[in-house]
Amino acid sequence: MTIVPLKMMGIIGNDNNKFLWIDKLVISSVMGIIVLILGVSIDGLIRGYRNGKVLFYYQKVIIPILLLFITSVALNLTICK
Repeated sequence: MTIVPLKMMGIIGNDNNKFLWIDKLVISSVMGIIVLILGVSIDGLIRGYRNGKVLFYYQKVIIPILLLFITSVALNLTICK
């Protein structure tokens, strides 16, 4: 829902905002979706091994957010320079 308006405003498609011929915003959005799905899957695996119990409070929220934060820092240090 955000990519179409960004494309219409000309933010996506700018030649100065590309990495390997793909727009950085598109790369970041796709990686964010993948990492979010991975975080939810990791939470499900932990709950599966522990018979539905969590390791720590708010595990379902903390794991995906922590993975998204790590990915964000990694992307900022690599492709966003």
